[in-house]
Amino acid sequence: MNRYGDDAEYMDEISGTGKFHLAADTVLSTGYCTYCPGETWKPDLNIYEDDRNYYVVANLAGTGTQAIELECREGQLILSGHRPTPPPPEVHGKLQLLHMEIDHGRFTRVLQLPPDVNDEGIEALYRTGQLLVTLPKRIGTLGDTT
Repeated sequence: MNRYGDDAEYMDEISGTGKFHLAADTVLSTGYCTYCPGETWKPDLNIYEDDRNYYVVANLAGTGTQAIELECREGQLILSGHRPTPPPPEVHGKLQLLHMEIDHGRFTRVLQLPPDVNDEGIEALYRTGQLLVTLPKRIGTLGDTT
């Protein structure tokens, strides 16, 4: 339970702006085991804002660029794709899984975008296991903090 007792207020606080709303994240909380074999998992995100842009950084280590899909539709940024099961470095004989925490398989993350995002200028770059998405603000709203 967060200090507010209300997930919407908590998401406003951690987003720093209150402008982004993470879809279907209320189940996850500190201490809750997120590994779910056979189900869709959610990559971790950082969200930033400056005077000209919003930035979304997604942790997608082990996922190739061909396995990542990014779509902007109806005011939402939809990140999806597939990360393969991480293999051990070497196998000698029969392999037995003892413990697994690294999520793999299909993933999806949906962000409701602020109304001042210029969806025509969105850019993405995949580097060192992280997807870096730049979401420019509309020209008329630059510097507007309301």
